[in-house]
Amino acid sequence: MSGRRKILYVQYTNPAHYPPLEHSSKILVGQGWSVLFLGIRQQRGDPITLPAHPGIALKELSGCAPGWLQKIHYLAFFLWVLASALVWRPRWVYASDWPSCPMALALSILPGVKVLYHEHDSPLAAGPFQKVALRARRCLARRAAICVLPNRSRLRRFQEE
Repeated sequence: MSGRRKILYVQYTNPAHYPPLEHSSKILVGQGWSVLFLGIRQQRGDPITLPAHPGIALKELSGCAPGWLQKIHYLAFFLWVLASALVWRPRWVYASDWPSCPMALALSILPGVKVLYHEHDSPLAAGPFQKVALRARRCLARRAAICVLPNRSRLRRFQEE
């Protein structure tokens, strides 16, 4: 796998909950890419998981209940993602949930790393953490090589924000 092109999928949730991630990763593997998913394993025995596939690796941290401990958990996930990227050295990073925006933004400054931001769900700003993540999303929108939105109305809203 060392000479292959690499893409890192980053999700601060269970990536298996997003079928387009599984689908796109299989397409990329068929084109000679190596895929690594970094995500969160849900707490209550979530039965949904990515099926094993050659060329696709999945690494997950256990989930954490909402609250102040989750902020520490998020920081640990953030550092784990950064360390994993520094060791694995992907060419591309695929981020598609708003909590992954700060991580994707940090990874976008690494030499040779490009980011694809694919927004599946509209983010909602409520607390201070969400506001920080949404600021990172705005910066990431400017730095990302590709931004994908599901429809024109969401694209217009994204451009306005």
